[in-house]
Amino acid sequence: MLAFALLVGACRDDSADLRAPRSGDRIKLVHYEYEDGTIERERGFFYDNDLGALCYEETWSDGARYCTPRTSEAMYTNERCSQMLGVVTGPSAPKFVATYYFLHDKPLVSALFRIGEPTTPPPVVWRMTDLGCVGPFVDDNSSHHWYTVGEPVAITDTRIKHTVPEGLDRLVDLFLTTGDGMQIAVDIYDQEIGLPCQVDGDANEMPTTCKPALTDGYVSFFTDEACSAPIVPVTGPPPLLARREDPATGCTSYYRITSEQQPASVYQLIGDRCVRQTSRVAAHYYGAEPLELVSVERRHVGQGRLHPIALGDLATPDRLLYDAKLGTDCERVLLPAGDLRCLPVSSARLYRVFTDSACRQPTDVAIVASRACDRPETYVRDAAIHAIGGVYTAPLYELTADRTCGPLLLQAGYLPHAIGPALPLETFPLATMSYEP
Repeated sequence: MLAFALLVGACRDDSADLRAPRSGDRIKLVHYEYEDGTIERERGFFYDNDLGALCYEETWSDGARYCTPRTSEAMYTNERCSQMLGVVTGPSAPKFVATYYFLHDKPLVSALFRIGEPTTPPPVVWRMTDLGCVGPFVDDNSSHHWYTVGEPVAITDTRIKHTVPEGLDRLVDLFLTTGDGMQIAVDIYDQEIGLPCQVDGDANEMPTTCKPALTDGYVSFFTDEACSAPIVPVTGPPPLLARREDPATGCTSYYRITSEQQPASVYQLIGDRCVRQTSRVAAHYYGAEPLELVSVERRHVGQGRLHPIALGDLATPDRLLYDAKLGTDCERVLLPAGDLRCLPVSSARLYRVFTDSACRQPTDVAIVASRACDRPETYVRDAAIHAIGGVYTAPLYELTADRTCGPLLLQAGYLPHAIGPALPLETFPLATMSYEP
C-alpha cells in the first residue's frame, strides 16, 4: 500500500547549488524513494508540517496562491451566514473547513479553520454563494456528516510564488517558492515565445525538443494549391501559437501567428490531396510562420536501476525516469491496490485479433505507431503489461461492428506486433512517498 513517512537525514547535500530543491520551515517537499534508493521529487503538491497534511496550490479570494489542504465546505445555521458548521460526505472527514468568497461565479477560499467535533445535523442550513447568504434549506442527505468549526489556521508563510524568468538562455527554469523558504524548479520557460514548454511526452528520445505547453490555434488550411502556405482559422481573439499534426508522419509542427490574412482561396489537405474549399470556413484567417524549437539533451544520471533524467543544464528534471534493467523510460503510476510503481511509458494499445478467417482462434497483439516521428515502443500497458515483440507478418482478422469476421484493417502507419506474457507487477520498481525535513 502507499506509505507516507518522514525521511530522516538521507538526502544529498545540495547547499552549494542555489537552484537546488529545499524544504521550508513549514512547507516540506514531497518525494518518492524507490527500492534502489532513487529519489523522485513531487512538483504538484507538498506537505504542511504544521497541519500534518498534504497541501496543494490554490488561488484564494485575496488573489494570492497558498498551499492549501483538502477541506470541507462551511455551511451556516443562521440567515446572516455567521454561525458555521462543517459538512462532509462520507465517514472520513477532512481536517479543515473553508469559507468561500464568490468571484464571477467561481468559489475562492477566503479563510481556513480546523474541523471540530461531530455534531447533530441542523434542521435547516444556509449557504454562502455569489448571491450572498442563501437559504434556508433542509438537508436530508444521509451521507452528510456535520462537525463544529475550530480555530482559524494561519496561512501567511504558506503563500506560493512563481519566479520571474531570469537568464540569457532561451530556456530557463521556473521556480516555485513559499514564504517559509521552500523552493523547487517546476517548469521550463521558453523566453523567445514567452510561454512554458515541456518535454514530458518524449519517452526514450535523446535528445528531444521543448514543445510549447499551450497552443490554442490549429493550422488546418492553406492559401496555395500546394498546401505549403499555412493559415489559421480564427473565430475569436487570435492565438499566440498554433500547431499542425501530420497524420502521415506523426510529426507535430509549431507556428507563430502573424498578421490577419485575406486569402483569395483557401485549401485543405485531405489525405494526400490539396483541395480548394468552396465556402468560407472562418470569420478571420491569420498567417503562420514556422517556430523553431530548442533541442534539449536528455541525460541519464544516477547509479541505481532507475536513473533520473537531467535536461541539459536546467534545474528542472524530466518527469520520467530511465529503468536500466528494462531498457526503457518509466513513469510513476498509482495502481488499484495502492502501490506506486514506475511503469514503462507506452502509447501502444492492446487489441484482440484472430489468426483464422472464421475468428475462432483469438490472440492479443500490440498496435504500434511506426511513422517517422513516432517514438520507439518496447512495452504495452493495459490491464497487464507485456513486452512488445516483432511485427506480425501472417494474416490477422478482427470482428467488425456487425460481428462478421474480416481482415484486420489498421490506419496507415500502424502495425500489429506480437507480445510476450503478462509481466508480474513486482517486475516494476516500487516507490514510497515521504517528505523531506
